[in-house]
Amino acid sequence: MTPAPLERIEIIVPERDDSRRVFGEVAALYENRKVELTEKGHIIVMAPAGIEGGYNSGEAFGQLRNWAKQNKQGKAFDSSAGFFITPNENRSPDAAWVSNDRIESIPKADRKGFAPFCPDFAIEVKSPSNNLAELRDKCARYVQCGAVEAWLIDPETTTVEVWRLNQPHVTLKNVTSVAASGPLSGFVLDLTEIWAGL
Repeated sequence: MTPAPLERIEIIVPERDDSRRVFGEVAALYENRKVELTEKGHIIVMAPAGIEGGYNSGEAFGQLRNWAKQNKQGKAFDSSAGFFITPNENRSPDAAWVSNDRIESIPKADRKGFAPFCPDFAIEVKSPSNNLAELRDKCARYVQCGAVEAWLIDPETTTVEVWRLNQPHVTLKNVTSVAASGPLSGFVLDLTEIWAGL
């Protein structure tokens, strides 16, 4: 008998409860799944991505990590890293970058836990199980909460949506690469492999 696929789970935390405490308990329970806490106090246990979705988000993270290692001004993080982008909202972008100064502002003993801030840069890569409107809201929230830039990559439509601090939202269609700005100036994501998929 084939096991049922793992589905997305949404838990609504009553207002009288401590959403951060409940989130920590749920995240520990589902340690092998991506778990996020929304600004409305909902805990989302994400459905796992298929292998193509995992490959695409891994490609975005891999290129960001390689650039960060050469640049040496910050570190790249994959989707297993959680960020409290506000005191009561925890998100895990598919790929993120944080400057060394901000990493060093976290006491060494606290670095095993969630980051207490929004990353400087975030990438979300849409997989078939993702809701496009939710991903757009997440990217807009990253910039509202302190990121200088956030990208939403949609392999199905070969589209990249870009949010930048104090600039209008931009949609790029059928481009083969996208370049970052600000502290990530010099990072160019080659989209060829992502558009090709598996």
